[in-house]
Amino acid sequence: MGESPIRKLDDFLVRKEKLFVSEDAARALLNTAKARAPHKCKYVVFSPLELALITPDVVIIIGTPSQVSRILFLNGFDTGEVEAIHGEPLCSGAIAAPITTARIGISFLDVSCRTFGKYRPEEMVVGIPYQRLPRIIENIDHSTAGTAKPTWLLRLAGTVLSRRVPDST
Repeated sequence: MGESPIRKLDDFLVRKEKLFVSEDAARALLNTAKARAPHKCKYVVFSPLELALITPDVVIIIGTPSQVSRILFLNGFDTGEVEAIHGEPLCSGAIAAPITTARIGISFLDVSCRTFGKYRPEEMVVGIPYQRLPRIIENIDHSTAGTAKPTWLLRLAGTVLSRRVPDST
């Protein structure tokens, strides 16, 4: 969202965080992040959505891959486009990129972020542009990625598969 307070960030990523073998490799990631999210802002506010005093640009959700997948399919339910942009680190992938591209951004939570944020191994983050949220919510009742019940044939297949005895060979 702005310039890093860390001087020589590429050096920091190599020598302190040990995420990259060289400054060239670190710069490649930093350049990708800048290209994906070229705009800067004056401030960033984090708040539970129900307590937000302003309309956010992006809603951040921490969830499991299964939950994030459901959000992606709810977003694409009426368009057929299950689209997302993947990016690491978290800040550019799931916060800045959704703001500048208006696409959903996902991050698997880079190593440093996981360390400092104490995230669980099964967690990842999705950043949803706020203008997409009403459509995602509207689709919940209509999609099996939400609360809609699958057709009788899928329910039957699920029942049959759950009764299968594992092969002992």
